[in-house]
Amino acid sequence: MFSRKSFKKNKFVFQIFILLCLLTTITIFLFKNKNHDNEINISPKKISTATVGSMGDLLIHSPILKSCKISNMDYDFDSIFLLISPYIKKLDYAVINLETTLTSNPDRYSGYPTFRTPINIIDSIKKAGFNMCLFANNHSADGGEYGFIYTLDTLKRKKIDVIGSRSNFSDDKFIIKDINGIKIGFECFTYGVISKTGQKYLNGIPISKIQGSLMNIFDYSKLDEFYDEQEKIIKDMKNKGAEIIILYLHWGNEYKTTVSNYQKEISQKMCNLGVDVIIGSHPHVLQPLDILKSATSDKKTICIYSLGNAISNQRAELMNLKTGHTEDGVLFTVTFEKFDDNTVKLSDVNILPTWTKLYNFNKNKIYQIVPLEGENLNETATKKSFDRTMKLMDNGIKIFKKVCNE
Repeated sequence: MFSRKSFKKNKFVFQIFILLCLLTTITIFLFKNKNHDNEINISPKKISTATVGSMGDLLIHSPILKSCKISNMDYDFDSIFLLISPYIKKLDYAVINLETTLTSNPDRYSGYPTFRTPINIIDSIKKAGFNMCLFANNHSADGGEYGFIYTLDTLKRKKIDVIGSRSNFSDDKFIIKDINGIKIGFECFTYGVISKTGQKYLNGIPISKIQGSLMNIFDYSKLDEFYDEQEKIIKDMKNKGAEIIILYLHWGNEYKTTVSNYQKEISQKMCNLGVDVIIGSHPHVLQPLDILKSATSDKKTICIYSLGNAISNQRAELMNLKTGHTEDGVLFTVTFEKFDDNTVKLSDVNILPTWTKLYNFNKNKIYQIVPLEGENLNETATKKSFDRTMKLMDNGIKIFKKVCNE
């Protein structure tokens, strides 16, 4: 039989045991709930998005110039952008390649081979919803040194952002825009020739020292120098707060829908250096979309090698290339998301195919950028353009969607 003393002792031990069990249960419950809370909060919350759209080469050939003439002194280019404008205005930021120079002198207006366009084109670009013009291409010196400076001054005066060229030697070779709280760095370079003495050439024509110093130019034969410059620029952009970097390159082979070895090498190097998006122009035809993977990190870069023409008179019937590709373009959009942990990621890519339509109205020729969707696909010509574009672009879009779901 148990003594009273023994019973009290066992009772005390039993109470201690129960207490320990209770504490253990509470501890496990609290630990599980803590982990549950962590699981709930582990996914950062999206706080903002920004969509940037880009269109290709704006080539104001003489027939287009003539079609937009109202009087001896006045031009109106609004009709070019009439149909695409609603799509542009929905974007948070929109960019187009200004492949011409500007002048206010009617005697100097001209198309190919030296593009010099009335300043009214900028009013129409802005009215259509574009925020930025690219001004580093093989036609950026068509107006000479005066035309080059005048173009930059006009863009500044009309409050259109510009990259690729700058007004002052002390200015950065890039700009950073805060778009819905996301800081995006933009830069633009064009191919050219840089001699051993530093003389720079566009289209084989020497440009002034001032133009050469104020325009971003790289030489295919001096790519190591270009890569060193890019490494410094990218580092500078990031130091100044850029969370995303978009690089526009005027490069590649004209009228080729295939990508050159130079384009492949340069794009891969830019991916390795940390560029998020690469957007190409110059071939005057569309080139494919691809996803690049860095050789030095887990970085991925979206690259569209050529946006094609936004507008031109490069009609199939006038070209040696009879395929119609010179009439095609895209509105290429990239969407970024920012989260409450300050991370930013590329969340979506989209392509709206476009086609340059030419028709007669009241005995006047009208050139328009036609977005290829809905009722605009009812014509045989628009269907053919759409099919040409999607044949080049569809695989890249599928690859992007697959990568995003990994």
